[in-house]
Amino acid sequence: MTGRPEAAAEHAELLAALQAAVTEVLTPHQREVLLTVVAGRVPLDVLAERRGTTRGALYKTIHDAPQAACPPDRGRPTVGGGGDQEMSLVDGLLGPEEPEVGCDACFAELDHYVELELAGHDPDIQLPGLRAHLAGCQACREEHESLRALLTDDPG
Repeated sequence: MTGRPEAAAEHAELLAALQAAVTEVLTPHQREVLLTVVAGRVPLDVLAERRGTTRGALYKTIHDAPQAACPPDRGRPTVGGGGDQEMSLVDGLLGPEEPEVGCDACFAELDHYVELELAGHDPDIQLPGLRAHLAGCQACREEHESLRALLTDDPG
């Protein structure tokens, strides 16, 4: 916790949404998989091997529940700063389906990523996984937004 009131409110909202989803929405199977992955800190790959299934099947087990439970007009619980970078609560918990990029790798490549974006190129081709990391990591997303703003500002 950073001590900022808005961060505390976001944290409380996230916990309330998570508790409601786990207790009211998920099936027993989905609840077991989610709690094993999140609370037990068991990677999806390891759990898939233990259960004799695939990572994708387990991801789908958890990912589909809120979609079915939330009415189309209400939407799914989300985390993030909004816009294109916003993601569902479940997506944030599970992480990206593609290879994950950590904060150190993200910061090391962020200049190049923004340069590619501003040049009109698709940065995901050269830097796979970075977009997913930006969607899930507020600190890196803020750095990305700051760098974009800095490079697109007129000097005069």
